[in-house]
Amino acid sequence: MKNMIPFKNALVLILILTFTISQTFAQQNQKLLNNHLKLEAEKNNWLPSDISEFNITDQYLDKATGIEHVYIQQKHHNIIVYNAISVFAIKENKVGYFKAGLIVNLAKLVNSDIPKIQPDDAIKFALIHHDKQVTSPAKLIEQNSNLNQFIYSMPNVSNRNIIVQLVYRQSE
Repeated sequence: MKNMIPFKNALVLILILTFTISQTFAQQNQKLLNNHLKLEAEKNNWLPSDISEFNITDQYLDKATGIEHVYIQQKHHNIIVYNAISVFAIKENKVGYFKAGLIVNLAKLVNSDIPKIQPDDAIKFALIHHDKQVTSPAKLIEQNSNLNQFIYSMPNVSNRNIIVQLVYRQSE
């Protein structure tokens, strides 16, 4: 048992170091992304509000090339914008590739911050669209206010939880 204590301490230390390094790396990336978006703003006619809110939705390192791929999704009033995704390829703390996908002048395009339908109604509409019978109501089991996400259980329809997320979607 005495031999296990140093191993446990080493494991805890490794976990703490890994978390600290990944947090530092994420903060460095955040600064790099913000700076690059500011540089691209004029070229893309973005307003400061167009680039002020985004989520990093995915990032991974290609070990063979040393390139880190980062995907961001535009937000407005903490609500994500459907398909407003930009892609970065970063190597040696420099953006080598950037593909813009943000919506220009987003604040003027948004006509409401209040959803047109409620999350449980969205499930009903989806079921009707797929010609499924709504036999019992969906049960809310979890809510993530930060992501505007609602997780429902509906065992008679799906053996998995149903995730509903509030988003802005561009329309005509």
